[in-house]
Amino acid sequence: MGKEITILMLKQHNFLNGLLKKYEALEAKNRNLSKIKDYFYNFKWNLDKHFFIEEKDIFIVTDLNDRKEFELMKSLLKDHKDLRETSKKMAEEILEGHKPSSFVLSNILLGHEKREVKIFYPKLDSRLPAKEKKEIIEKSRDIKII
Repeated sequence: MGKEITILMLKQHNFLNGLLKKYEALEAKNRNLSKIKDYFYNFKWNLDKHFFIEEKDIFIVTDLNDRKEFELMKSLLKDHKDLRETSKKMAEEILEGHKPSSFVLSNILLGHEKREVKIFYPKLDSRLPAKEKKEIIEKSRDIKII
């Protein structure tokens, strides 16, 4: 067991990034607000599931005695808050008949992903026992994202 959590969550981020790119492509070319809404809500639904997995299954194993790990987890939770607020505003704009840009959302998500897959998850993968990582992965797979 080496990078199991990192690999699983990187796959989820890649999937979410793909959904967001599909939304962006549609938003740039299409005037069909119904399709734009469908694509965005599909992205948002999967983003919410991703957050659920992280907050209810992964972040809870943070070593609270490790100051850097704890501060990083708090930063990641702040990103979740910012991403939720930004996606909520976008959803409201779509309901009002607009096609909102995902620029801000994409930038927050990109920074968030880098901190998770480059620092936070590798740290958990190296620190957690195999049994605990296996349990996290099994629970995460129960919440279907990819």
